[in-house]
Amino acid sequence: MFTPEIVNYNDFGRMIDDYIAVFKSARKPLTAILQYWWKWNEVNIFGLKGPGKYEDLSEDYKDFKESAVGFIYPILKFDGTLQASLTGAQSPYSVAVIYDDELIMGTSAQTENGAPYALFLQRGTKNMPARPPIIKTPEQMNSFAKIFFQTALRDFNNVKGAH
Repeated sequence: MFTPEIVNYNDFGRMIDDYIAVFKSARKPLTAILQYWWKWNEVNIFGLKGPGKYEDLSEDYKDFKESAVGFIYPILKFDGTLQASLTGAQSPYSVAVIYDDELIMGTSAQTENGAPYALFLQRGTKNMPARPPIIKTPEQMNSFAKIFFQTALRDFNNVKGAH
């Protein structure tokens, strides 16, 4: 069985263009990628029972967090706002926009004073190490390509006269 591997973003772009040439819109495979990403975040970020790949919290903050919300882990969960925005469309802070040829996904969660909360986590601050809520690894990008390819392959196989 053939499985795709993204060598660069141009390869992924060509896959989208090829799909659009036949089906006029790549919303279907892009939606499959978005649903995978939400599930991936639920397991790999918000399903952690310890620090995972993140630098652990200080002992003082662990004590504070446990007394404030009743748990320490996962690190990026406090009141659930960030989790809801990165695991489904139910949150007003969930960013999920699907065009015919493009998928935009992320979070617009904010601090109490309206600052972009996710950027503080993504980059870190002088008092807090980076704990990125948006993870883009080569493995994850290859998973996106595989999902797109598998969806496209099923759709191409269902085209009358394509066999």
